[in-house]
Parts: sequence; C-alpha cells; structure tokens
Amino acid sequence: MEAVYRLKPDELNSDFVKTIKKLFKNNEVEITITSAPANKGKEEFLKAIEDVKLRKNIVSFSVDEFEKFSKEISAR
Repeated sequence: MEAVYRLKPDELNSDFVKTIKKLFKNNEVEITITSAPANKGKEEFLKAIEDVKLRKNIVSFSVDEFEKFSKEISAR
C-alpha cells in the first residue's frame, strides 16, 4: 500500500501518527519527507485542462471496460 500526504509542518501531530498506524497496522513503513513545490498540483491541473481542450493525453473506455477494470481492482 502507498499513501501520499501533503501537509504543513504545523499539521503534524499525534493524530497523523495514529492514522498511519491504523492504515498500515502490522506492516513496516518507510517515511520520506521532501519539500513540496509550491502550486505543483495547480500547475498539473491547469495542464490537464489545456490537454483536454487540445484533445491530448485523453484516455477513454467503454462502460464494460470500466466495470471489468473496477472488478479487477476490487479483487486485489
């Protein structure tokens, strides 16, 4: 399992640690801390909007394909 959390240093508290413990229970975890670039999410979002306008990098699928894929994922 993998999880990414983006938060400010003052948001780190015992509740955050409890959440990690609950999610990963008896599994060993590896924690890497990096500085998040400012507005990275916003930049990616704006690029995605532009791609849609230009009809670039679009993935499409049928309802049947979606349902089959959803079942495969939920079976994992």
